[in-house]
Parts: sequence; structure tokens; C-alpha cells
Amino acid sequence: MSVNKVVYPKKLIFFFFSLLALVILIEYSSQGKYKDLDQQMHSMYKDRLMPATYLFRLNNHLHNKQRWQEANQFHNKGDVSKLEEYNESMGSLIALYEKTYLTPRETDLWASFKSNLAILNAAERNLMVLPSDKQASAEHIRSFEGAAESLSKLSDLQSQEGLRLQTSSESILSGNLMQNILELALLFIICVLAIHWFNTTAPGMMVNPFRHSAN
Repeated sequence: MSVNKVVYPKKLIFFFFSLLALVILIEYSSQGKYKDLDQQMHSMYKDRLMPATYLFRLNNHLHNKQRWQEANQFHNKGDVSKLEEYNESMGSLIALYEKTYLTPRETDLWASFKSNLAILNAAERNLMVLPSDKQASAEHIRSFEGAAESLSKLSDLQSQEGLRLQTSSESILSGNLMQNILELALLFIICVLAIHWFNTTAPGMMVNPFRHSAN
């Protein structure tokens, strides 16, 4: 009894294994993008969400200091401990904020804030000694306004950078979705080819196409 041997062209076999290689490459690329997404989500929390909280609290303490100064006019020595508490809290928040990633623009604004805050604190100390010092009072007002403006601009930049990270993350998710659809389509084609080969080839009857083509 003769048995028909099924021989597949080299091009078809090459196409089959090319599909397998393409699926592997797509999967590798997807894993890399998921890693990038994970890093961006971590950055969004560590370098955007938390710093935004630090800026909000700094702004709150800054205005509380100003309200205390307007109410006491540096005459009520009994409330000085409250002012010192604001300064200590701001110092801790400053240390936390400086551990986060800052863009060049944020670095410039942050330097401006710290410069104004240093002038503000120096004016505070002078006014504690001599409340009627007009020059210190003028410096105090200017530095407060400068510090508040820098914090406001930093908060705006935080929102912009957060939106940029969100847009980038959405782009990665969209790209991965398309890759996953392509990967599924390729796997479907591979399965169809494998089933076809299985149904048309008897066990042990497949011959080497390279040896066949050489004859």
C-alpha cells in the first residue's frame, strides 16, 4: 500500500517560523512598554502627586505666617512659638520636595522661592527685634509676594507635567492594545496553519523539504 508523502514548500515553513518570531518580538516590545508605563505611574505619584501636596502645604504655611504677622505685628511675644512651628514645618517640606525630580523650569522657580523665603525669614527676625523697621517691613512684603508667586507657578507646572505624563501613559496603553490585537491575529494564523498541517500530515510521514528540494 502506497502512502502519499506530504511535502511543504520551504517558503511556507519560513513564513510559519517568521510569524512565530514576530509574535515573540511583539510580546517583548509589549513587556518593555508595560515597564515604561509602570515607571511613569511611579513618577506620577512620586514626582507629581506628592510634590503637589508639598507645595500646597508650603503655600498654606506661608499664608498662615503672613496672617500671624498681620495680626500680631511682631509685638506679641507669646505667639512666637507658633511662627517657629510654621518655619520648622516648612523646612521639613522643603527637604521632602528637593528629593523629587524637577524640570529646569521648576528648578529656577524653586530657587526663586527659596531666595524669597530666606529674605522673608531675615525680615521676620529683624522685625522681631525692631517692629518699626520700615525697610524690613517692605522687604517682608515683597519677599512674601515673591515666594507666593513662585509657589503658584510651581503648582501650575505640576499640573502641566502631570497632564503630560497622563497623556504619555494613555498613548502607551493605546499602542499596547494595538500590539495585543496584532499578536492575537498572528497567533490565530499560526494556529490555523498548525491545524492544517496536522490534518494533512500523517504521523511520521513528513519529509525534510530541504532534502526534497535538493533532489
